[in-house]
Amino acid sequence: MSERNDETKELLISNVKRYRKAQHLTQEKLAEMSGLNSIADIEGGRSNPNLSTIVKLANSLKVEVWQLFFNAEKFDLKELSYESKRQLIKDLVDSI
Repeated sequence: MSERNDETKELLISNVKRYRKAQHLTQEKLAEMSGLNSIADIEGGRSNPNLSTIVKLANSLKVEVWQLFFNAEKFDLKELSYESKRQLIKDLVDSI
């Protein structure tokens, strides 16, 4: 796997954990809500979820798919113009 793919996967794992914990959900509860067998392998980095799985996770966590790939620490969205935000989202989608 390339370095960029590794970074993207780590960001996905980190965000799934962050959103899950923010909503006080266990891995088991999120798996149940998503119709998945397990979240542990995803959060542990032992599986590569496909797009369908990522969409199920986003829906269950009540976030947009792109938010699972967004590094909030890297950007201060309040400081970005509308066009910059739009380009950032396009770049994120293109990287998936």
